[in-house]
Amino acid sequence: MTLAQKRPANPRFSNSFISSLQKQFPDLIPPAIAIVIFLVIWQLFAWTPDATLPGPIQVIQDTWVLIFWPFYDRGGIDKGLFWQILASLQRVAISYTLF
Repeated sequence: MTLAQKRPANPRFSNSFISSLQKQFPDLIPPAIAIVIFLVIWQLFAWTPDATLPGPIQVIQDTWVLIFWPFYDRGGIDKGLFWQILASLQRVAISYTLF
């Protein structure tokens, strides 16, 4: 879709919040629906008795501190997500400079 083309407004949404979102971000709704469907299917498969991977609810519960407080540092290896990603990127940069 080019910038010159505009999607016509869809009159079937009567909710003002959804219609305002659709006007402001017309390309946001389909990917958001796809992500929600993916998360629901993932959670349903995680509830099966033979599931070996945790569902998205369990993942969020287990990584809450890492996601919402990325800069904490309690010493040693107990660090936030930012510091862990920074350490990984430093290792990648060192390996690229060596070869």
